[in-house]
Amino acid sequence: MYLVKSISRFPRNTLDCLKYVLELKELGIGVTFEKENIDSLDAKGEVLLTILSSLAQDESRSISENATWGIRKKFERGEIRVNTTKFVGYDKGEDGNLVINPQQAKIVRRIFRDFLQGETPESIARSLKEEGVTGWNGKANWYPTTIQRMLQNEKYMGDALLQKTYTVDFLTKKRSENQGQVNQYYIEGNHEAIINKEDWDLVQLEVERRNQYRQDNHINFYIIQCEQNPFTCKVFCKECGGLFGRKNWTTSRGKRPVWQCNNRYKVKGIQGCTNRHIDEETLQQAFLRAIEILRENKEKLQEKWDNFNEEQKLEKYHAAKLKETLNSNQEEFNGRKMCQVLEKISLGEDGSTSIKFLEGTEVNL
Repeated sequence: MYLVKSISRFPRNTLDCLKYVLELKELGIGVTFEKENIDSLDAKGEVLLTILSSLAQDESRSISENATWGIRKKFERGEIRVNTTKFVGYDKGEDGNLVINPQQAKIVRRIFRDFLQGETPESIARSLKEEGVTGWNGKANWYPTTIQRMLQNEKYMGDALLQKTYTVDFLTKKRSENQGQVNQYYIEGNHEAIINKEDWDLVQLEVERRNQYRQDNHINFYIIQCEQNPFTCKVFCKECGGLFGRKNWTTSRGKRPVWQCNNRYKVKGIQGCTNRHIDEETLQQAFLRAIEILRENKEKLQEKWDNFNEEQKLEKYHAAKLKETLNSNQEEFNGRKMCQVLEKISLGEDGSTSIKFLEGTEVNL
């Protein structure tokens, strides 16, 4: 015999309640509901159980709807509810609103800065892990999806978008992304910002640019390794439009890094694209040569940059980075610096090389 305080403490779904009671009954186990004075082994108990369990389910629905109504009324008044347990950068203040956690805020600013300087969520997460930087749980567990969500979380610029998700079913408590099913509420200047609005807008534009870059170049990923492999996802074939991949050829002098069109051998042993390979050192020299050409034409470049309109915020940002590179005296190749200014390199079978920079300028070699 199982003793239950009331039907409302048993599964509040009518079907589940009857299902479990019948399964136990077949095993000779009874369920007694103290409040309703119902014994499942009694012949009359099953009928009463059906009626009362339905009422319990409806009561559960009513409580859920009332709670949801109360929460949404708070949203309408601009009162926010944020779980700060897993929220890097903020703690909950005495009034229940968000207050900056100074140590965690440094991590947030670093993530936004590194992203604008050419890093990807994958490389940022890897760097934080390798350096042992701890997150909300005190552990150095960082994932690209976590970084991506942080980069697009409006709360870091002091605003709050309420009801991003909603409860689909009050019984299962399943939640789903809100795509217009229920009202959303946007509160500007709700709390102190960690990221200023200008940098926030730049990051959103850069996210859009990278998404468009993937679509335009027909690639499923955009993973840049500014230190170890800065040409990843940046070298393309003029002949077939394919992405170039890095290969390590073994020679008498050791490993020799070369780049080759990924469509050259789509089927093992059968040659596809006929574009030739290129040494990584040659790519580096091509980039440095393009920088020299831009240095020689800085006045024309400046005229172009001066004509950028107010809507070209991202182009202005990339132009400022390119200007820094041109004004520096550095002559050796630097992968991290390259990632900040280079969009792509296109290679032709005839040996032609086109280098396009993030602010829009293209150099043909």
